[in-house]
Amino acid sequence: MIQPQSPAGPPAHIFGLEQSPGSTNSVRTSRLARLEAILFVADGPLPIKKLANLASLTDVREAEQMIRWLNQSYHFTHSPYHIYPLAGGYQLLTKPDYQPWLTRLNTTRKAPQLTPSTLETLAIIAYRQPVTRADVEQIRGVQCVDILKQLMEDGYVRLAGEDTSLGRPYLYETTRKFLEDLGLASLDDLPHRDAFPSRHSNANNGKSEKAA
Repeated sequence: MIQPQSPAGPPAHIFGLEQSPGSTNSVRTSRLARLEAILFVADGPLPIKKLANLASLTDVREAEQMIRWLNQSYHFTHSPYHIYPLAGGYQLLTKPDYQPWLTRLNTTRKAPQLTPSTLETLAIIAYRQPVTRADVEQIRGVQCVDILKQLMEDGYVRLAGEDTSLGRPYLYETTRKFLEDLGLASLDDLPHRDAFPSRHSNANNGKSEKAA
């Protein structure tokens, strides 16, 4: 997550404002206001390059600096908002502390209820992707046609092309929605990811051992 910086950080004018985030006289410039408005109406994470283009900013660096300033401003003013890095982009969201009150509105999107077997299948795909159905079934020891279909309908898994093995079976991988719902900026944020090499890594290791 983008952590609020100290008020003694870079000059405020760098971030498109006239005062520091903690100042009561802080005034948003039109450039910063454009960026904040875009984040406010976006229904999902936006890549930093796209944010800079939509807000007509100078470059990605300016957009990143403004995001840091906004998060500082939200922190100093005790705002319920924060701009989080998610799924390779940035999204303006309410802080988790306010979830109990938001649920009273009953307007928040409910994540699909996943069974233990579905979660197990999703975990295998997440850590081993791209992976074939046969690979998943070999690890689980049972067929998973229906589970894969359900995960695709829920938007957590998608086709990632075809494998080069006999019969050219489909490959499966997780989606951006998977990262969003788990609150991950990228797959590198998966717990203990290094302990679960992808199937391609295993294949390459096998070739190296044979060559040796």
